[in-house]
Amino acid sequence: MRKLNLSKTSLEELYIDQRLSLKRIASRFGCGSQTVANYLDKYGIQTRTLSEAGTKYRWKLPRTNLDKGIIIGLLLGEGAIYFTVSRRKNAREVQVNPRISISNTNLEIINFLKQTLGGSKVHITDKGGRPTHLKTVYTFTIQNQRAIVSLLEQIQSYMVGEQELCDLMIQFCKSRLQRSGRPYSLNELEIARKICQINKRRGSLTVERLDKLIKRHPKNLEA
Repeated sequence: MRKLNLSKTSLEELYIDQRLSLKRIASRFGCGSQTVANYLDKYGIQTRTLSEAGTKYRWKLPRTNLDKGIIIGLLLGEGAIYFTVSRRKNAREVQVNPRISISNTNLEIINFLKQTLGGSKVHITDKGGRPTHLKTVYTFTIQNQRAIVSLLEQIQSYMVGEQELCDLMIQFCKSRLQRSGRPYSLNELEIARKICQINKRRGSLTVERLDKLIKRHPKNLEA
């Protein structure tokens, strides 16, 4: 397999979040579609079916008030709305990635989320190196920005204590979708800073780290 400077995070961003085809990803890296497919297999990223490839994104919204209530409860109790950061090695640009995730030790709950909201990205934290009394933790994550906007707009008014965070994330995602991959505007960075200030999730992007990344990678900022 031809070696590319393509990390799992970058490939997930292109293939899952932006829903680019294998051909379009391949053209960016100057390789063939099969090489990209090999990397998907290497990283364990599930390829889209023909029916999924024909849709904008495969995420869904809760259909009943009961499903909506369960998801709101899980998100308030065991969920997070936050950013991750990705970048290529030797690249001068970084990417701020919106995320919604819910973690639980009960796999049935994770399967409920997959069935209700769609998607297939589940991270598993096993017992390796952890105390034996701790259970395996499963994390369901939404990466698609359109899906994030749709879900938050539906549940925002019920997210007690988190309405501002929801509103800011909706604003950020809508702006990024409209600007289609262009450098971050000053308004987007200001929204991102506010989200980082509100979000106290362990391991999430902080204001200090965001400012350092932008300072180190000025091409990310729109002139």
